[in-house]
Amino acid sequence: MGILSIIMLLSTLICGWWIRSTGEGDIHFHMQLGIWTVVVTCITIVFFFIKR
Repeated sequence: MGILSIIMLLSTLICGWWIRSTGEGDIHFHMQLGIWTVVVTCITIVFFFIKR
């Protein structure tokens, strides 16, 4: 789960850099990616605290 969170965070950063540099892209896709990154990160944090 942690690896998935890191991969999604990196994907969001790359998409953000792409939008900044080119001004192109589907904003809806990037927003969905960002939302899922936050959700997966929160789930990872919850699992981390449960496992402790």
